[in-house]
Amino acid sequence: MKKIITLILIALLCSCSKQHVEENALIDTITTLPENDLNDTIDNDIDGWLQDDSLLLTWSDDLIKVTTDVDFNFSSEKTTEANRFVAGQIDTIERLSFKESNITIYRTPDKNILISSDIRNAEISLSKGIKVGISRDELLKTLNAQSSRDTLTVTDFEGNTDVMLILKNNILSRIVYNGYVD
Repeated sequence: MKKIITLILIALLCSCSKQHVEENALIDTITTLPENDLNDTIDNDIDGWLQDDSLLLTWSDDLIKVTTDVDFNFSSEKTTEANRFVAGQIDTIERLSFKESNITIYRTPDKNILISSDIRNAEISLSKGIKVGISRDELLKTLNAQSSRDTLTVTDFEGNTDVMLILKNNILSRIVYNGYVD
């Protein structure tokens, strides 16, 4: 009797193992679609979410660059923080304000990292002409997307960084950047 139960358990284990291999093979088949077939299946109705790492990087650079623009009279508040990775290095967190807009940057001797921003003024724009005050249609055309939601979120592949584009009465009213600093 023990031998029969042992054989049944071995058979079950083998069949489970085989099923797992077949499932993995199916996944591999699905993810190796030819590029042309994949492009034909893309649906630009983003339902409020869009993943675009390069666009986020460009927007981050845009917001850091705007803080050095002499046309804006940013007020600045700085605090220091010990670098967690370089012993003895002191970095700076700078909070910049212009009218109703705020930008926070983590500054090291060799890098500037955008931590966050809340843009509410049309004077501060991102690449591709995205700025407070543009219409929903202009925004969606620029993003090459469709959505009926009042908050559109552009996120990176890992979901660590995002930009929320907040519409009010079909006009972009806020651009909120949430960054990731390791």
